[in-house]
Amino acid sequence: VVGVHIRRGDACAASVGYRTPCQPLEVYIEALLLMARTYNTSQVFVASDDNEALQQLKSLPDLNVMYLALDRSILDSHWYVEDRIRHGLLDAAIAGESAISDLFVLASCDYFVGTFSSHFGALAYELMAADKGYLPPYISLDLAWAPRH
Repeated sequence: VVGVHIRRGDACAASVGYRTPCQPLEVYIEALLLMARTYNTSQVFVASDDNEALQQLKSLPDLNVMYLALDRSILDSHWYVEDRIRHGLLDAAIAGESAISDLFVLASCDYFVGTFSSHFGALAYELMAADKGYLPPYISLDLAWAPRH
């Protein structure tokens, strides 16, 4: 199973110095198709805060795109999640449960496509590696993987 993490929302709106610009969905699709062809799989799990991206990926032919049935509309904002929680605009338990659910399913995949500037993506990959005992194949759309301090 190819695990794909697509981060949008506050990450794309924020001009944070360490974060690379958000990649268009087409770049994710190109990387996903390369990974699927290389490892002869049609199974894909997508973790994303972007419901539109999920729907577009579901329409790709010859792929079985899976994702958790979560209310992703709660993540549709240009505000940081932690700021929305602090101001009472987002329920911390719901946001946390949906993130952890996506994280652990993503970490159970065999291959990874995403960005390592996203701490969520990097953590999913590191959990994947810890579970398997080796660094699984990955395509990062921004930074190379490196151990974090």
